[in-house]
Amino acid sequence: VLLDGQAPVGDLKWSPDGRMLAVSRGGKLILLGGQAILVGGEPILRELPAPGPVLDFWWSPDSACIAMLFLDGSQWDAGVVHVASRQLTWRSRTHDWEHGLAWLGSDKLSVVRISEDASLREYLVVDLKDGSEEVLEREMSPRSLKPEVVPVAAPTGDAAAYTLLVEGWAHLVVRDFARGTRTVVLQGDSEDYGHADDRPAWSGDGRYVAFASNYGVLQQRHLWRFDRETGEVRQLTSEPGTHVNPAFAPDGKLIACIACSPWRSAEVALLPADGTGGGKVERLTNSMPAAWVREAITEPQHITITGAEGLQVHADLFVPRGFDPAKQYPALVYIHGGPVRQMRCGWHPMHAYGFFYSYNQYLLHQGYVILSVDYRGGSGYGVAYEQANYMKFAQTELDDCVRGGRYLKSLPYVDEDRVGIWGISYGGYMALAAMTKRPDEFALGVNIAGVWDFEQWDRWLAGRQPGLPRFYETRWGGPKGEHNAEVYRQQSPRYFVEGLKGPLLNLHGTADESVDFAQLDAIVKDCTEHGKDFAAIYYPGETHLFHNRKTWADAFRRMDGAFERYLKCEDPARRPAAMI
Repeated sequence: VLLDGQAPVGDLKWSPDGRMLAVSRGGKLILLGGQAILVGGEPILRELPAPGPVLDFWWSPDSACIAMLFLDGSQWDAGVVHVASRQLTWRSRTHDWEHGLAWLGSDKLSVVRISEDASLREYLVVDLKDGSEEVLEREMSPRSLKPEVVPVAAPTGDAAAYTLLVEGWAHLVVRDFARGTRTVVLQGDSEDYGHADDRPAWSGDGRYVAFASNYGVLQQRHLWRFDRETGEVRQLTSEPGTHVNPAFAPDGKLIACIACSPWRSAEVALLPADGTGGGKVERLTNSMPAAWVREAITEPQHITITGAEGLQVHADLFVPRGFDPAKQYPALVYIHGGPVRQMRCGWHPMHAYGFFYSYNQYLLHQGYVILSVDYRGGSGYGVAYEQANYMKFAQTELDDCVRGGRYLKSLPYVDEDRVGIWGISYGGYMALAAMTKRPDEFALGVNIAGVWDFEQWDRWLAGRQPGLPRFYETRWGGPKGEHNAEVYRQQSPRYFVEGLKGPLLNLHGTADESVDFAQLDAIVKDCTEHGKDFAAIYYPGETHLFHNRKTWADAFRRMDGAFERYLKCEDPARRPAAMI
C-alpha cells in the first residue's frame, strides 16, 4: 500500500535512533513511525512537507530532522524539515544547484552550491538555528567546473573532507572545525579521488580519513590515510592497479575497498588500516572466469603522444596474444565515454569500463593491436588537461584520437590500411566525429549510443533533467551566438556526413536514459540521404549500457563480424562493398 507499485527514490533510511523509517515515494517523503514498526502492528504513516518532488534525503544525527533535495519547478533546492512538528525549518532559495548535503552535528548542514552555468562552486555551512550561511570555499572557472567530491562529514560532526581545485589539481581538503584548521592533504600533481562514485571515508572515531589518489603514478589509484590529530599522511596500498571506495571496519582496524589490477577485475578486498600490510590487499571475492589466468591477459604499456600545442596525450598500448613483431596486425583505437573519465593500468572499478576492458582483452586474443586513448577533456591529469576542449568539442579530443590512430600506423607491426575506431557514449560520439570529419584516417567506425547532433541531445537532456547546471553549454562558450556559431557546428558530426567514406556500424537501445534514441534515427536519415555505407541496429527496451546478456552477445557478434570483414581481411579487393 505504501509504495503502490512505485519504486522508492533512493534508499529506505532508518532514523539514527532506530524508531522511524523514511522513504520517498512518487516524489513525496513518507515517514513510518511508532512502536508498531518494531512489534508488527499497523505502522503510523505520515507525509512530511516538501515544496516539490523529493530527490534524496538524510536524517540528522539526533533523528529530529531530515535534510532533503527537491525540485521546485525547474529549480533544485535544499531544505530541512522538523519531524515532530512537520515544519520546513530551512530551505535554499537560489537559482543555483544545491547538492552534496551532509550533517555537521544536529544543527549545522554542509551544502554545495553550483551556479547555473557551472562556473562558480561554493562549499557552505548553514547554521540551522538562525539560517545563516558561511562560505568555506569558493572556486571559479569560466570554462565550466566538473563535479568534484562533495563534503563527507566525520561521524563526530566536527570535521569534513572534500576535494578542491588547488594549483590545477583536485586535492583532498580536510576542514577541522574543532581545531579551526584547513589542511590540503597531498601537494603536487595528483587527483585525490578514484572515480566519479568514489568518496573518502572516516574512521568511526573521526580521527582518520582514507582516500584514493593517483599521487606518484597518474594511471593508478592507491589508498592513503590522513591522521587528523598528527597530520601524518601514509600510503596504504602499492600493488599496481586501482584501489577505491574505502570503508573502515567498526573497530577501525581494517579497511575494505574495491581493488583492480592488470590481472584481476574489480574485487572486494581488505587491508590493515594502520599501514602494516606492506602495500598489499587481501581479496575476499573472485569474479574472474577460470580461463582468465594471468598468462592469458595482456598488460597495458602506457605511452604519451604529442598532441596539439605540444601537450602530451596519454594512452595505453596493447599487443595481441602470441605477438610476433615480424607480422602485420590490424588495429583498433578504443575511446572511453564521459568525457570526464580516465582509463587505468588494468581493469577499471566502474562497471562499464571494466566490461569494455574485458572485451578489449578478448580482441587481443583475436589478433588486434589496441590503443586506449585518454583524450583531453578527461580526468586524471589535472584541470588544464580536462578543460582543454573548451570551445573545441569534437576538435581537441578528435585530434587526440586521430593522432592515436596515426601512432598505431607508425608501428612496424601494424597495417596502416587496417586501423579502426570504436567506443560507447562519448566514445561513440568520437567515432562518429572521426569517420565524418577525418574520413581518411580509419578503415571502420563502430558507434554505440553516440551523439550525432549535440544540440538536439542537449535539448533532450534539459527536458529530462531540469535545473541541472549547464556544464556543456558553458564549455561551448555559452548560448549559441555569432562568437561561437562555428563551435556549435563543429561539435555535431551530422553536419559533416558528406565526408563519410568508410563503413559505419551503429548500435543503440530504444530506452537509453543518457543519449536520446532519436540520435540513431538522425544517423539513419542523414546517411540514407547521402548514400553512405552504414548499418544501424536498435535494441527495443535497452538502456545506455545494455543490460541484457543476449543483447551484448548480439552486439559483440556484429562488432566481431565488422572487425573481421574490414580489418582482418588483408586484401582490400575482398572486403565487402557495403556494411549490410
